[in-house]
Amino acid sequence: MKIYKIIDTQMEDKPRVGELFTRIQTAKKQANKMLSNHVRRVAVHINKMTGIKRGANVARFNELVESIAETRFVVEAIEVNDSWR
Repeated sequence: MKIYKIIDTQMEDKPRVGELFTRIQTAKKQANKMLSNHVRRVAVHINKMTGIKRGANVARFNELVESIAETRFVVEAIEVNDSWR
């Protein structure tokens, strides 16, 4: 039997693990929802920034664009021993 977990790969010190799911489609749907929320937050933040072309926020803007471009949430399968049944 397999269970599935969502891993946030953009955490600096260690990957953060989300909920555990019994179905892969449910885990993928939740990961897509989390990614959509992340993109919305970043888009709102970018909209409020000034100096993103030649100003002080050029580096921060590029970091935010990279966080959107790279896959942030990954679904990982875990094999569970259910031979006790």
